Amino acid sequence: MLKQVFNREELTKALTKEDVWRWRLVPQYGSLESAIDHTIEYWSDGIRLDKFNKKVKARGKDVFVPARFEDAFAINLLDRFIRRIYKVRQSDRN
Repeated sequence: MLKQVFNREELTKALTKEDVWRWRLVPQYGSLESAIDHTIEYWSDGIRLDKFNKKVKARGKDVFVPARFEDAFAINLLDRFIRRIYKVRQSDRN
């Protein structure tokens, strides 16, 4: 069931301009299409979300951030898929 989440169409829907700017995809890969192709190839070897070796402080707390943009996109797609299944609205409230 999760294989349908990690495909090209879902990635292009979930990709925002803030993601492109934050991860500097266009300067690094030349175009957005080549960055998407690279991400799909990276995911074809298997998605491993254990590469959170980047730790930053936010409001005095440790926050773990994915070191690679492919892992960040995988987390975003999973979040989007789970929200769609359970029909979650206003999930940012405490």
